Amino acid sequence: MAEPVGTTPRVDPRLVRVAFAALVVLVIASLALPFVGSDAPNGLALAAGKTLVLVYLATRVARRDAYALQWSSMLILLFFIEAIVRATSDRGASAALGTVATVATVVYFVAVLAGLRPLKKAARAAR
Repeated sequence: MAEPVGTTPRVDPRLVRVAFAALVVLVIASLALPFVGSDAPNGLALAAGKTLVLVYLATRVARRDAYALQWSSMLILLFFIEAIVRATSDRGASAALGTVATVATVVYFVAVLAGLRPLKKAARAAR
């Protein structure tokens, strides 16, 4: 999908919807983990903190904020690390939620990188 000449490229709305949906899945998985996993007693507080970060990020993603998409592509890797550890080391429902969270983080990462590609191309061409 080519941009008209002389316009600033924009993030593809379809990719933003995919990234937003992945964030919603990640929020649900993060909230459910303390109830099915063997987290420490403070697991619910940690899940609430992670959820607040993800909800804030979701509001910025919904507005197609390019800067938020850039920094979140690095932040989501922290969620990926936690999810992959849960998916491979936990058992039962906790491992299943870890797998769901792993898939959600990968989908988010790929969607964001694909969405930012036109912006990066334009920035390189402007130099």
